[in-house]
Amino acid sequence: MPFIGLGLHVLVALFFAVHAVRSGQQTCWLFILFSIPLLGSIVYFLTIYLPDLRLERGARRAVRGAVMVLDATR
Repeated sequence: MPFIGLGLHVLVALFFAVHAVRSGQQTCWLFILFSIPLLGSIVYFLTIYLPDLRLERGARRAVRGAVMVLDATR
């Protein structure tokens, strides 16, 4: 039974890791997702994934463009 929980954690963390890479999040999220089981995934969901779901595609593009203009070092 513990293997099912571990496998589920890896799948959820992998899903959020792909989202983090594709959305351009900081790489420290990858460390958090894979080093802190379950809690890292919950924190990522509440802080990054859930607010990102609220934005529409056009709004996401506008926000991404504004971030690139305002934070040139990123």
